Amino acid sequence: MKLKKIASLMLAGIMAVSMLTACGTSTADDTQKPDQSEEPVVADVVSAVEKGIKAHNSDLEINVTTSQNMDAAIEEVFGTLTDFKISETVLVTTLRAVFGMKDFGSDYDLGYKNSNFIDHPESLEWMNNQQTGAVYKDGDSTWVYAYIPVHNNAFDTQAGEAIGYALRGLENVIPSAADDDIGSLNYENLNVDYTMYVTAQDATMSNNSVVTYVVAVLKADYSARV
Repeated sequence: MKLKKIASLMLAGIMAVSMLTACGTSTADDTQKPDQSEEPVVADVVSAVEKGIKAHNSDLEINVTTSQNMDAAIEEVFGTLTDFKISETVLVTTLRAVFGMKDFGSDYDLGYKNSNFIDHPESLEWMNNQQTGAVYKDGDSTWVYAYIPVHNNAFDTQAGEAIGYALRGLENVIPSAADDDIGSLNYENLNVDYTMYVTAQDATMSNNSVVTYVVAVLKADYSARV
C-alpha cells in the first residue's frame, strides 16, 4: 500500500511539473508582439509595376527600375511638405532637377497640363506621336510622371494595376507616314525605348496621418527605325 501511495504521489508531481511547463510556454507565446508596420519597399514596387504592365500590355518593352537620387529627393519632399498634392509644382520641380530635364514650356517635357499619365491619358498619346504637333525626331526624348496613393503597401493591386492600365496603349514603334492609314499626322519613322523610374515614400498629411505614395517617372527615347 505504501508503495502504491508513493507512486501516486510521484505521478501527481510529474503531472504538476508538466502543467507548469505548458503554462510557461503558453505565456511566452501570448507575450509575442505583433508584426510592426514596415517601411515601403521599393523593390516590391518595381515587381508590382512590371506585373501590372504585363497584364495590360504584354507586347510593351519597358525597363522598370529605381533611382537612388529620385528615392532621396522624393523622401525629402514628402518629409518636409504636408498634403503635398496642394503643391504639385514642387514635386514636378524636384523631378526635373533629379533627371536634368529641360523646361521647354510645353508638353514635350515634364509639363504641367498633361504630364500625370494616370489622370491624363492624352499625355501618352503625345509620347506615341498620336496628336497633332507631337512630332519627335531621332535623338529626342520626353517625360511623363504619375503619383498614386496606396494603402497597406498593396502595391500590386493599387499602383501596379493603375500604371499598367494607363500604359495599355503605349507602343514601342511609331509608324512612318507610309504606315499611317489616315495620313492626318506627320509621323516619324521611329522606335521608342521606355524607362520607368519608380519609388515609394511615406508622406505625412496635415492631419498627421501617413499615406504611402508611389511616384513613377516614364522616359521615352526616340531613335530612327532602320
